[in-house]
Amino acid sequence: MTGSAWTLAMIAVFVGAVVHGSVGFGINLVAAPILVVLNPSFIPGPLVLIAGVMVVMVLTSERASVDRGAVGWLSLGLVPGSVAGAVALGGLSRSGLELVVALGVLAAVVLTAVHPRIPRTRATLTTAGAVSGFASATAALAGPPVAILYQGESPSVLRGTLSGVFVVGTPITLVTLACFGRFGLADLRLALILIPCTVAGFGTSLVVSQFVDRYVSRVAVLIVSAAGCMIVLLKAML
Repeated sequence: MTGSAWTLAMIAVFVGAVVHGSVGFGINLVAAPILVVLNPSFIPGPLVLIAGVMVVMVLTSERASVDRGAVGWLSLGLVPGSVAGAVALGGLSRSGLELVVALGVLAAVVLTAVHPRIPRTRATLTTAGAVSGFASATAALAGPPVAILYQGESPSVLRGTLSGVFVVGTPITLVTLACFGRFGLADLRLALILIPCTVAGFGTSLVVSQFVDRYVSRVAVLIVSAAGCMIVLLKAML
């Protein structure tokens, strides 16, 4: 990669980290479309690790606001959802799965924009976790299914709870990638180069998040989720 390409990659990760730290998710959605063009090797392993570093920092910052009971039920659904996504990838077209998942999540975004109140029960939490795991494995859309469920909550609870779920999910993803030969030392080196930009973006988000209230948080969740779906749809159709 050229110097200008590395600069663009660093900017993409920095901006993604600012969005993620302010809303609770989004570094993958913001950075992935640019990184994959600059160097396809950034996806999925290095970006998964970069996002993992991000969620640990956010979780450390928002640990007092985590909905701990909900994280357990969300994580309970996350594992079978991830496995189902991996199995689906083995037998179906990836672009077809991306199309179906993105359309499904986009439909959920539209519905919750009209009817924002979704009761958080054990059933809805476990289902959201399963959908998140499946969407992560097939279309890198792990954040929206859980964020939609928490869109009416305080920004700190949203950020903390999402990070709690992703801290569980990231190691599962990395181990799975390593088992299939999709994460190794070369991927680790790529991630390490961009992790300082992630840390800088997180630091900036601590300032930005002070201006994020419940209304702004809800609007941001819907916009970032819809934008992520549109990116995946475009990728699947090209």
